[in-house]
Amino acid sequence: MSNLNFGSIIGLIIFGTVLICIEKSTFQTTSKGVDEKNHLFEKPWFQSDLMFLGLFSLMIFYLTFQRFQKKRGYDGYLNIEKPKPKIYWIILKISFPAICDIIVAVLLNLALLWIPASSWQMLRSSVVIFTSITSLIFLKKKFFFHNLIGILFVMVGLLFVIISIFHSKRYSSDYDERIAIYFIFIAEAISAIQSLYEYHVYHGIKINGIFLTGIQGGISFIICSFIMMPILSHDSGNIEGHGTYENTKDTFKMIHNNTKMIALILIFIFSVIFFNLFSFLMTINFSVRIRTLSEIIRMALVWIINIIIYYGFSYSYGEKWNSSSWFQLIGFIILSIGLLIYQGAFTKYWFWN
Repeated sequence: MSNLNFGSIIGLIIFGTVLICIEKSTFQTTSKGVDEKNHLFEKPWFQSDLMFLGLFSLMIFYLTFQRFQKKRGYDGYLNIEKPKPKIYWIILKISFPAICDIIVAVLLNLALLWIPASSWQMLRSSVVIFTSITSLIFLKKKFFFHNLIGILFVMVGLLFVIISIFHSKRYSSDYDERIAIYFIFIAEAISAIQSLYEYHVYHGIKINGIFLTGIQGGISFIICSFIMMPILSHDSGNIEGHGTYENTKDTFKMIHNNTKMIALILIFIFSVIFFNLFSFLMTINFSVRIRTLSEIIRMALVWIINIIIYYGFSYSYGEKWNSSSWFQLIGFIILSIGLLIYQGAFTKYWFWN
C-alpha cells in the first residue's frame, strides 16, 4: 500500500468524522438573531446549502488538475479526464440525482437536529438494507448466506440503537425522535434508489467522478439557494428548524453576531470538500470492504469525540454518557459485526478476495 493510498483512508476517516461533529456543533450553537434574542442555530436547509456549495467547489480541483494534466501530459493520481458527453446531456441526466441529494440532505439534517450525532451516524448504516433490496429487485443480484446473516445482524444492531435513543431523551420529544428515525430511513432508501439510477445512467460513460460530483452539487446549490430558500423564508407561522420555515435574514444575522459560527461554517465547507475528494480516491483504489472498515471506525470516532467535547469542553456541545449508552454500545458492536459479515468477513471469501 502506497503512502498516498494510506493517506486517502486516513483523510476519509478524519474529514468524515470532523464533518459530522462540526455540523452537530453548529446546530448546538446559539447566537442573536433578528429579534436580538439568543437561540439555537437550527438551520437544516442552510446547512444543506453549505454542503452543496462544498461539493460545487470540487470543480476548482477538477479544473486545476485538468490544467496540470494538459501542461505536464500526465493523467495524475486522480485520473482527471475531460468529460466526453455534452454538457447539456450531463445536466439533464444529473438533475434527478441533484434533486435526490436535496431531499436526502434536508431529511438527514433535520434528523441530526433531534438525535445525537453518534446515533445518527449508526442509523445511517441502514443503507445496506435498502441497497440490498434494490439490488435484489432491479439488478437480480445473487445473495449469499453471509449477506443475509449480515443484514440480520445490522437490523438487530439498529434496533438497539433506536432503543437507546428513546431511553435517553437527551435532545427532544419522543415525537421528534420518531420522526428523526423515519427521516433517516427514508433518506437512505432514496439514496439506494439514487445509486441504482446513477449506476444505470453513468455505467460505461467516460466521465470524471470529481467533475460529476461538482456539477451535481452546483445544480443542488442553485435549486436550494434560489428556489427553496426564498420559499422557506416566507413566514407562514411554522416553527423554524422543522424544515418548513427558515428565516434567511435571521441566519445571516446569527452568523454575523457570532464569530464562532463563521469558523464552524468554514471548517464544515472545508471538510465537505476533502471528505469527497478522499471518498473518490477510496472508491477507485480500494474495495468496498476497506470502505466498510473505515465507516465503522468513523462511527466510533464520532461517538468518542462528542463525548470528549461534552466532558472536556462544554456541556452545551457533544453528548454525555448515560444508562442508555450501554444499549447504544451493544447496538454498535452488533452493527459493526453485521457490516463486516455482510462484506464476507469471517469467511474464506474475505481472506481470498
